[in-house]
Amino acid sequence: MKRITVALLAVFVVSNSYGQADTSFNIWMWTTGLHQLHDGLTIKNYGFTLGAGRPSIPGPTLRVKQGQKVRLNVRNQSQGAPHTIHLHGLDVDQANDGVPATSFVIPHKETKQYEFVATHAGTYLYHCHVASVLHVQLGMYGSFIVEPKDREAAPGYFYGRDFNLLMSEADKSWFDNKPKHSTGDSVHAKFNLPVYEPDYFFVNGQSQQQIDTLMARSDENVFIRLSNVGYFENLVQFPAGLTATLITSDGRPLPTKKTIDSLYLTPGERYGVMLSPLGSAQRSIKINYLHMFTGKQVHAEEVVFGIDETLPAEATAQQTSIRTYPNPVLDVLTIENSFVQPVEFAITSMLGRTVLQGSIESSKQVIDINHLESGIYVLKVGTNSSSIIKK
Repeated sequence: MKRITVALLAVFVVSNSYGQADTSFNIWMWTTGLHQLHDGLTIKNYGFTLGAGRPSIPGPTLRVKQGQKVRLNVRNQSQGAPHTIHLHGLDVDQANDGVPATSFVIPHKETKQYEFVATHAGTYLYHCHVASVLHVQLGMYGSFIVEPKDREAAPGYFYGRDFNLLMSEADKSWFDNKPKHSTGDSVHAKFNLPVYEPDYFFVNGQSQQQIDTLMARSDENVFIRLSNVGYFENLVQFPAGLTATLITSDGRPLPTKKTIDSLYLTPGERYGVMLSPLGSAQRSIKINYLHMFTGKQVHAEEVVFGIDETLPAEATAQQTSIRTYPNPVLDVLTIENSFVQPVEFAITSMLGRTVLQGSIESSKQVIDINHLESGIYVLKVGTNSSSIIKK
């Protein structure tokens, strides 16, 4: 279902020779994931979790504040394959960059640390750099966001809330025929891979009816973080009648800001676009997936903006701290909660009648909705997060 992701989950403070970290994440790496697709099928993926769990695609979004000292405590639970975390675009030293030849690998059942200072605000990626063409395709990637000290995405560009859109694809034949590492500690194994012909096209790991509706106020600037970690090119088209201003590239403010109606992203690129107040009309961003060799459009997805005037005038990091899945739902709905305190949830019918409500007390809670009739419902968690779910 809706992947509204992460940020402050499993944040804690530790100390060693690096000194006290302002923010730490306990990241586990797996090859035993299970990702739900929009058509009801699943793929067995690789991936990351914050603490023990079963990974989906992508990994959790990691959010820190500009200037913070960051530590990633990374444990490999991958049943044999070595892995790393490459901090794509971040200014870190070579030893902490996650490239095996110049940094280090993490063998099975070992834990190692990456440490750095988040110097520059921006939108970045993290991914495994072992057999990276394969491991990234299989799900070992996520977004790393360094939030500015204030709500200014670039000089003179303040925003009410920001949304992160991470584009990628999945070729199911790669997941169904995963090659094996020749040895448990091999980082240079050779694989025979099928021709890359993706079947699924993701926005934050979801497609078609799974994709979140982005909820915003009608009177605020909205900052859109766009990243491409797939192998196709993306052509992102912005709504007509809405001013879209390109203000950052690869995590840095652009010297000249440009009004655009569309934007190309090649693999690995990240951009920041400021949208003027949305107004009361429903709008959407169209994302086209272009073939890596021919440039022809293969697929398109849409990300819809919904208007909710009851949202607070300024969003908080907790706005993106709920993840729910699967969607459509058969019998049980899983809610992952990265708030530090319990939060209330409610499921209502499209007529506004509350059919189920309660409190989420733990980081992952399973809710039995088997008794609900088939249909479309609205899930609201806390005060800021809402999603459309189907049963």
